Amino acid sequence: MKRKIIYGILCTCLIFLVIFLFYHIQSAPQDDEKVIKVGYRAGNINYGPFYVADIKGYFNESDVIIKAIPLNSANDIKLALSMGQIDIALGAVTVFFVPISKGIPIKIVAPMAVGPIHLFVRDNQTKTFEDLVGKSIAVSQGGPSESYVRYVLGKEDIDASKVNFVYIDKVYRPSALMDKKIVDAVPIGEDELEKYSEIGAVPHEEWATKGYTLQPRLEEVIAVNEDFNLAHPLLVEKFIDSIIKGHRFIKSNPDEAAQIVSSYIKVESEAYSPEYIKDIWETNKLAYILWSDPKVLVDMARIAVEIGQIESNLTLEQIFDSKFEEKLKHAQNEIYSTD
Repeated sequence: MKRKIIYGILCTCLIFLVIFLFYHIQSAPQDDEKVIKVGYRAGNINYGPFYVADIKGYFNESDVIIKAIPLNSANDIKLALSMGQIDIALGAVTVFFVPISKGIPIKIVAPMAVGPIHLFVRDNQTKTFEDLVGKSIAVSQGGPSESYVRYVLGKEDIDASKVNFVYIDKVYRPSALMDKKIVDAVPIGEDELEKYSEIGAVPHEEWATKGYTLQPRLEEVIAVNEDFNLAHPLLVEKFIDSIIKGHRFIKSNPDEAAQIVSSYIKVESEAYSPEYIKDIWETNKLAYILWSDPKVLVDMARIAVEIGQIESNLTLEQIFDSKFEEKLKHAQNEIYSTD
């Protein structure tokens, strides 16, 4: 009799144990439910907060597994996010307008970096904006540089249709400007200043004197595949939280952060040494941001229509997901309020 009672108790305990384990296994997130595939352009210094968050283990602390996927071009990033091969993309803002305009579920969720843009020319004969009429400017098709140059030309009452925009890969532009002389001007970022100065190119005088170099433009953003966002909203929020920690670490520990960014980029160049990276942070030649007025995205999309990149204007709601607005604003004020 006692044996039957003991046996019954053991069976009951075993049943409860099985039920508990089954419930625990079913309710606990599996590894593949914690994974975020993040695509970014390899060697891009603009993604510093992501590099830091990855190396410092902030994603792991949030129970997120990051699969970092370096890609070769903005077009690769656009295609990968559109096809669901990556879940989150770090990329140039304008590259996402085309898939968004075609109804592909992509939304920008946060800005990432702003920086100045310089306009370099071959010689001092091209000084004014009027001098650019009939000339050729090398850009990436539909990229932020083309968008910004067209914006500036509009501000200066220069008809952009009277300027020839030539689409040349970034690596070939110095030669196109100085050796082949097939273009007359090139917009460049802060990281290319030394390269263009060494080959004899000079800043466009009126562009500089009117302060367009001093007006940081939105360069890089965080974009999300909305199907992934809807299926895993907590994961996306944890990603944003970890990125915020990356910003905070860069601000409070610039020396170590510069070492991390330099090693993550892995480019054999003095241009990406820790000393160089720290210098451009301190001089605000490159600024990481967490929040800016998203209405600028609508203006940039309008220019995309003008150049034939997309067919019709986009609304802010089509481009931008504002669910993290308050979190990002608070972090921006907390980390960068003294800047």
